[in-house]
Amino acid sequence: MGKKLESQLRLKESEIMYLREKMEESNRQNRLLEKRLNQSGHLSMPDNLRQSGLNPTHFITVLRHTDRSIRSFVRLMIDEMKSAGWDLDAAAKSIVSDVAYWRPDDKCFAFESFVSREMFDGFHLPNFSLLEESLPEKKNQQQVFFRRFTEMKSAKATEYITRKPKSPFANFCRAKYLQLVHPQMETSFLGNLSQRSLVNSG
Repeated sequence: MGKKLESQLRLKESEIMYLREKMEESNRQNRLLEKRLNQSGHLSMPDNLRQSGLNPTHFITVLRHTDRSIRSFVRLMIDEMKSAGWDLDAAAKSIVSDVAYWRPDDKCFAFESFVSREMFDGFHLPNFSLLEESLPEKKNQQQVFFRRFTEMKSAKATEYITRKPKSPFANFCRAKYLQLVHPQMETSFLGNLSQRSLVNSG
C-alpha cells in the first residue's frame, strides 16, 4: 500500500511539474503576444495640445499611428491563423473574393481591409453607433471628445479599460472585439470562448 501511495505521489508531482512548465510557457506566450500588440508604440503628441491649435498634421500623426496599430494586429492575427492551421487563401477569399494577389504575402491587405472596415464602422457617427452611450449636447461634443482624446493619447488601452470598465472607450472596445473576432476564430485561436464571455461580461 505504501509503495502504491508513493508511486501515486510521484505521478502527481510529475503532473504538477508538467502543468507548471505549461503555465510558464503560456505566460511567456502571453507576454510575447502583449509585446507584439504594443509594437505600434505610444501616440506621440505634445502634452500641451489645445483644441484651437489642431491642424492637419495632428490628424496625419493619429492616422499613421492607427495604420501601424492595425498592421501590427493583422500580423499577429495571421500568425495565429497559421498556428491554428487555417487556409489563408480561403480566409482572404472570404473577405474579398475577386482579387488576384501579386505575391502570396499580399493577402495581408485583405485582412487589413477587413480589420479597418470593422474598426471604422460607424466612424461618421459621434458615438461610433454605440447606442447605449448617451451623447453630450451638440454644442459641447467637440470639447468632450477632445478631452477624451487628450486623456487617452498616452495611456495603454488595457490599463485604461481596467481603470474605467464602464467608459465609452471600454464600450467601444467591447463592441469592436465582438464585431471583429468571430466566435469560430476565437475558439480556433484560444481553444474556447472564455475571452468572449469575459468581454461580454464587461
